[in-house]
Amino acid sequence: MSKQITLNIDEQTVTVPEGTTILEAAGMAEIEIPRLCYFEGLPPSGTCRLCLVEIEGQERLAVSCTQRVKEGMVVHTRTERVSEARRFVLELIWSTHPGDCTTCEKSGACDLQRYTYEYDVDKARYPMYVPEGSPGTHDDPLIERNLSLCILCGRCIRVCREQGQGILDFMQRGMATVVTTSLDKPLLESGCDFCGSCIAVCPVGCLVERNRKLRGREWELEPKETRCGLCSLGCDLVIDVAHGRIVRTRPGKDGYLCVRGKFGWDFLVSEDRLSQPLVRDGDAFRECSWDEALNTVAQHLAKIREARGPDTVGGVIGGHVSNEAIYLFGKLFRAGVGTNNVDSAAGLAGANVAAQVLDAFGNLRPLSSAADLERAKTILSVGPELGESYPRARLAIKRAVGKGAKLIVVDPSESELARLATIHLKPKAGTEVVVLEGVIRTLIDEGLHDTEFLSSCEGSSEGTMSVGSYDASLTGIADAEVQEAAKLFAKGRAVIALSDLREETVARALALLMLTGRSKHGLLALFPMANPWGAAMLIRGDAIPETAGLSAQQMLDKDSPIAALYVVTADPVGSFGGKDGVKEKLSSLEFLVVQDLFLTKTAQLADVVLPLNGFLEEEGTVFGAGGKLLTMTAAAPARHPPLWQVFSKLSERLDHAMGYRSIREIRTKVKELISEGKEGPTYRFPSLTDKGDTRAKGLPPFSRFSLPETSWSARSQISTLTPAQEATLDSNPANTEEVAK
Repeated sequence: MSKQITLNIDEQTVTVPEGTTILEAAGMAEIEIPRLCYFEGLPPSGTCRLCLVEIEGQERLAVSCTQRVKEGMVVHTRTERVSEARRFVLELIWSTHPGDCTTCEKSGACDLQRYTYEYDVDKARYPMYVPEGSPGTHDDPLIERNLSLCILCGRCIRVCREQGQGILDFMQRGMATVVTTSLDKPLLESGCDFCGSCIAVCPVGCLVERNRKLRGREWELEPKETRCGLCSLGCDLVIDVAHGRIVRTRPGKDGYLCVRGKFGWDFLVSEDRLSQPLVRDGDAFRECSWDEALNTVAQHLAKIREARGPDTVGGVIGGHVSNEAIYLFGKLFRAGVGTNNVDSAAGLAGANVAAQVLDAFGNLRPLSSAADLERAKTILSVGPELGESYPRARLAIKRAVGKGAKLIVVDPSESELARLATIHLKPKAGTEVVVLEGVIRTLIDEGLHDTEFLSSCEGSSEGTMSVGSYDASLTGIADAEVQEAAKLFAKGRAVIALSDLREETVARALALLMLTGRSKHGLLALFPMANPWGAAMLIRGDAIPETAGLSAQQMLDKDSPIAALYVVTADPVGSFGGKDGVKEKLSSLEFLVVQDLFLTKTAQLADVVLPLNGFLEEEGTVFGAGGKLLTMTAAAPARHPPLWQVFSKLSERLDHAMGYRSIREIRTKVKELISEGKEGPTYRFPSLTDKGDTRAKGLPPFSRFSLPETSWSARSQISTLTPAQEATLDSNPANTEEVAK
């Protein structure tokens, strides 16, 4: 326990840990000290001088955000001398700051405006000084930078460094000083990843979201807390709503959002969104009521079930929706239709990692969050451009490395994380699996594995430990480098960050965790989808019919027996095009119903199209990256009936009443199911005798400027950033069509 210091602030006795600043100590005592450059969580700079305080026995006023407390110190924060100094600071700021408060988007939430009012500052005391060639508004995508409003507090500079970018800094000197990028380049050309952290910390109106202008003043915004649904990390999100529509998003308690969470949600307010159900009328669609649409769907499903049998009907649901919706979708088909042909589209995004983890461990205990990654002592990053695809994971890795963590990167490209790595294993594209097997081989040969676990696998055909010798000619990486990486991985608390979702890669990652006894919070598997774990667990519900069902891939196969298909939040045609005859299969169906936000390429083939609420418009739960149950609140008004109601009404029309009256009742049932299956099957060690095709191509990265569905990306403002980014990705040898030989 650190030494405690007792001092007096404004005649109030305060006891705080040694090393605390006066400003922090005052905050603990609920005494507010004005500040402009200070921001909690960032290193203090003492730049603005607004937080000055008077200390008895000290001639000069002290900067409270940098001054440490001392035993017996007596501090005054509101003397006339202190107040006069603060007025002087504010007046100097106003001498270079345009007073356009009436049109400024930050009006009502501007710290400068608030303190000016509080200290009764006359803005006109000093004449307005406008340096020759004074910078104005920079025309950057997504972020508007009005440098004439900048007060040089430096918050944006420090947060940009904290988030691992560091593209902003003070430029020039004296009255000509500005905060900008190197050579005053546009943000996109300077390497900005548009996380918006600079906007979050700016105390004035210098930095604002470009698309929020004229959509609501600060005092009109109603904040609502929820979770981001644009990848599997489930970051905290604050939605600001005005007049029934989303104005902007902000980071929650985690303090960070990537470009997708900050700016990628705007497809939800696109004019192209479906507003009414559609039924096919010849070669076109016509709008209809929800009752007509649901009656049409139920009648066709029942007709095909009776004529061809229930196993000619199937359902595929995406990994973007809640646990409650996924559970009822499965129940709709098993109990309502009478078939096990129901699956999640999560498996189509790569190997079904969630199913592999559940089969191996029986629970989600191995899953790690971004916070777990930050606390790791050793990190193994596997996948092309992992940091590029998932900026929040990249930030967590950077923070861990900054604290002394060792980083091993398996990536064919010279990525940003590769440049930070303690060891960069750069294999030929597609041979990452062989590298991981080499690491496993070294752990066993060097006795760096959990011998108790290994012995428990012996004698089992499923758990046979047979690992061939490492072949450096396949990967281009010398034995010594792989051995060094294995020895480093065996040390400290390790986490594997995985964006390579091939089945064989996942199997080796799980093997590494178990071999080293790291079965708890050791795997951060990264998906473009928000809820792959819930989809894997809840779509598998009890098999009411005895016949085993088809997977999503099998249902989409051109030779599958499926005659009627219900697709929810998935666009197989848009994702796969003509590959494997997906479009041909869907075009040949007797009946196709699609439920989505937009008229996607798959929806264009449908007989009935149902609209859908977005991830910010419907409540429910999802499983986050760490395996924890996260609540998604309806932060924006719903446009359509929630999914659970749609599935319930369809099931009733198929003569099976589910009986749920609210989503809370479904949530209770979901929690019971999860609790019952917690122990699950025992772990079966994946066989390593068959390497499969070691020349297989790696999965392409999930660009930071793309969204989980093509139809979402096409309607989002972040799509304007994609061309420059695609050029970068296309130059990466790991993403080419070539296979390693």
